[in-house]
Formats: sequence, structure tokens, C-alpha cells
Amino acid sequence: MRAASVEFGSHALTLTLLGTYLKDLCDGDVRRRREVSILEEDADETGHARRVIASYAKSLETPEVEVLRLLGLFDRPAEPAQVKALRADPPIPGLTETIGISQEPRFRKAVARLRKARLVAEGGEDLDAHPLVRVFFKEELEKQRPEAWQAGNLRLYEHLQKEAPDLPDTLKAMEPLYTAVIHGCRAGRQQEAYQEVYMRRIQRGTEFFSLKKLGAFGSDLAALSGFFDHPWNQPSVSLTSAIRAFLFNQVGACLRALGRLAEAVQPMEASLEVGLQVEDWKEAAIRASNLSELTLTLGEVERSITFGKQSVDLADRSGDDSERMIDRTVLADALHQAGRWEETEAFREAEALQAEREPQSPHFRAINTATCC
Repeated sequence: MRAASVEFGSHALTLTLLGTYLKDLCDGDVRRRREVSILEEDADETGHARRVIASYAKSLETPEVEVLRLLGLFDRPAEPAQVKALRADPPIPGLTETIGISQEPRFRKAVARLRKARLVAEGGEDLDAHPLVRVFFKEELEKQRPEAWQAGNLRLYEHLQKEAPDLPDTLKAMEPLYTAVIHGCRAGRQQEAYQEVYMRRIQRGTEFFSLKKLGAFGSDLAALSGFFDHPWNQPSVSLTSAIRAFLFNQVGACLRALGRLAEAVQPMEASLEVGLQVEDWKEAAIRASNLSELTLTLGEVERSITFGKQSVDLADRSGDDSERMIDRTVLADALHQAGRWEETEAFREAEALQAEREPQSPHFRAINTATCC
């Protein structure tokens, strides 16, 4: 038994599953552990767990495998209403053919056996499994049964949209919509999930309700990951350039607000690049200005000056007087922090613009120039 523990990486989940596997299929004989299949990726403790899960899966009947595939759709405990929505008629081929809503006894029997095998967690109304078990069956479903993967996620996407009020006012009421975004993207509905759920119902258009009213930067970031094939540098190719630029900038704003400043730089730079490509000078100026402030906070003063100068140039191209004024103050601040006081005439230029715009209030007052869009 000590040798088996060492061979399987002394990983808690692996040894728990190995024990039940040997008990159920090998007469409890630990010497028969060699019968557990070997996978190519068996290079670490996660690989050991995958070996045991794969071996167990081969011994399971179809209803039990379908329950585990169903759990592969979730990255959280599966609530009864969500499981019921997935099991509803018509059945999803390869996912709920033998555990549909009309096959309740078979479904309950499959869940009971999986709990006994420790593949599904004990107790509670929710169905849950160890993250490694969920990931194993998620990958199996996504790669080998893509149609079932999309159909299952589509069911959850539609169900979760109905669970939430049209325009939720609290973070708790908003949570189903955040989760719906992820399932909608997995179902191939990125454009719809972006326009109808994320922008209309979560952000309420340019109101940016979830961020400015609820401060839900973490939940927003989790939902935004659904639009990326590889966070945070590769948004889905099915989205337009303008949407991809917005998503980069939104991710940068969330990371920045969460204090993950170094991570925020790359998506914000990508957003700036897209803005330059489509020649949206005002938006590009805002993004360059935000990058100047961010890199200054990170102590990258010369880089901050470079972005500051770029923001001034872009603001001038845009012709927007307000942006021209704001970006000059951002550049002047970076120059001041660098000790280049003789070059901070941008402050005077900005104040002159302020006097032109508002003669009754010609001097600066503190404002927040950060933007979520």
C-alpha cells in the first residue's frame, strides 16, 4: 500500500479513487493496481488522477458516464433546476439519452453508484465532483462529442437567462446572467451573449451598471473570459474588431480595478492597437491615456511618458477638446514624476483649454479620467 501511494503521487483524490476502484473491480487487491490504464500525460499527480478516472470510466455503465459528462458542463456545483433543464425532453444525444427526465429511477441509481465510487460528492441537493473529475469529462465531451457539448451549453444558456430578472439590481440576482454568458460562448453564441446578455442586461449599455453601481469587477472578469479563446490575448474570431477592442479594454479595466496591474497592461495595449487600426482616434486617445496612468503607477515612468505623448497626439487628431485637455494633464503628470519639470508646459496648455471651454471656471479641479469603455 505504501508503494502504491508513492507510485500514484500520494495525491488525495487519486488514492481515494484508486481505493474504490480496487475494491469494486479488483477484489480489493492492491497488487492489481497495475491494471489501471496509463495515459500519455501521466507525468504528474494530475496525470495519476486521470489514469484512475479513465480506468474507472471504462467500467461504468452508460447512465453513470452521462451523469459525469453532464457535470463536465459545470465549473461549480450543479443546481437541481439546472440539472433538470439539461435532462428535459428532447434528450441530448451522447449526454442525456439514458438519464432523461422520464428516466428518474435510472438517473438516481447512477448518481448513487457514482457517490459510492467517490466520483460524485456525497450529500446535498446539488450535484458536484472534484474539479479534476469535472475537467476530465469536460475535455472528453468537448473533444469527442462537440455536438453534445454545444447542445448542453445552449440548454444552460437559455435556462440561466430565464432565471434572472431582465435587468437585475443586485449582484446575487445578476449571477445567473454572468454564468449564462460563459455557457452562451461555449455554445457558439458569442455575438448574442455579448449584445443581449452582457451589454444589454449586465452593463445596461453605456451605463456600465455592474461596474459603476455594483462594483462587480471580479464577476465581470470571469464572464469576459468566455469571449476569449485564450485569455487575455485572443478573443473569439467570430467577434468584430470593435467588439474585440472593447473586450480588451474592459478586461484591462477589471484587472486594474482588482489590483492586478501588471496583467492589465497587455490587454489594454491590445485594445489601443485595435483602436489605431480602425482609426477611432478618441477611443485610442483614452486608451493611451489610461496606459500612461497605469504604467506610471507601476513605476515605468519613461513608458508612461511615451503613452502620454501618444495620447496627446491622438486626442489632437480626434478634435475633442475635453480629451485634448485631459490627456495633456496625464502627460504633464508623467513628466513631473520623471523630474522633467521644464517640459511640463502641457499643464499650461491644458489649463488654457479649460479656460476656453469654461471661462467661468478657468482652473483645474480634481476629476477621474479612468473609463470602463
